[in-house]
Order: sequence, then C-alpha cells, then structure tokens
Amino acid sequence: KGCTPNESNAIDYRRSQGHYLKDHVDDRKLSKEPIANLSLAGDCYMTFRNVKGTGHAVKVLLKRRCLQILTGKSRYDYSHGIEHGHLSSERRISVTMRESPLTIPKTTTTAAALQHSSSNVALSVKLPQSITEKTADCLQPIPGLYIFLDFITVDEEAEILRHIDHCSPDWRFERHTGSHREKRWGMDHDLWNSQVVRSPKHELPHFCRTILFP
Repeated sequence: KGCTPNESNAIDYRRSQGHYLKDHVDDRKLSKEPIANLSLAGDCYMTFRNVKGTGHAVKVLLKRRCLQILTGKSRYDYSHGIEHGHLSSERRISVTMRESPLTIPKTTTTAAALQHSSSNVALSVKLPQSITEKTADCLQPIPGLYIFLDFITVDEEAEILRHIDHCSPDWRFERHTGSHREKRWGMDHDLWNSQVVRSPKHELPHFCRTILFP
C-alpha cells in the first residue's frame, strides 16, 4: 500500500557460466520501501547476513514463481547475495521492482522532464489498496523479509519469460553487482552518482502492468 513502482530490472543467472550476485546492502537513496523480487525459471538460495549485529547468516530458499518483499531490517541490517554454488538450476531469472525517488538534477529543464516521465510511469499502474489478506500465508525467515510461494501460475511464468527474452532492451553483461546479464526499465539511475537520474529509456514491461501489479 502506498508504493507505486516506477523502476524494474531483470537479472539472468547461468550456472554453467559461473554467475553470482555479490553480497551487498541495498542503497537507501536509490529506492523507497519496499523492494519486490520475483523468481523465475529456477530455484536458488539467497544468503542474508546480519551486518549490523552478530554477522549471523541465514540461507533462504527462493523457489521459482515466488515473490519476496524486502523491508526494514532485511534491507538495511542484512546484506544479501547469491553464491554461484547456490544456483539450483542452469538458469534463474529475477525481476526486481522498486519505487525510486527523484534526485535533484542539475538543470530545471531536466527536472521538469524527469517529473513528467515519472508521472507517466506511475499513472500507467493501478495497484491494489491492500494485500493484508495474503500476508497470513507468507513466510518470514528474517525480520522484514516476506516470501509468497506460487505468487504466479506456470502459464504466467512462461508468458513473463517469453516477454523478458524478446522485449527491449537487449541483455547486457554486468559486473558491478557480481557476474550476470541484466536489463533495466523505468527510471534510469547512474549507479555511481546519486545526483544523476535520466528519463526512462524504456517503460515498465507489459507483464508488470498486466500480471504482477494487479
């Protein structure tokens, strides 16, 4: 409730190519709470490590077609990552959805353009007012981390995978968060400069508006 995603990215992991997600804590400035992540094509274990306390690690199973929601402590007190050996199948794809606040651009013209683009992205989405009825059926392995099993159907998964593989932009290899392929939609951040935000090059993918958000 109160969250309208305007940014999404997909990550493609291939076990045979040694792919992994580097252990990290999410940036507090790049997105608001919560962060939603959908698992597709295969299972994996994601390791959460309490970096604000004892360093205790929790290995969480993310099954294909599950949705995980990260809020509060799970985002800021725990780091998270996927070791190469914890990919349980040859291919796994994750789709992450966020609401990204606008940072202050250097020119008024750019600011106006970004505000207009952000509004267009947000208005194209209608989210349910509450998911209270679903929270009783979710898993909560660590504080603030909620996992909904079988969030989508097998047919919906196949449709999303087809769309991801054939829609713009093209996959590109990424190393800043590990080793994997990635594509991004919606608000466009410079990951190395929090003051640089560009107008979206690609609108949120069709499956976000027609399957995931409703």
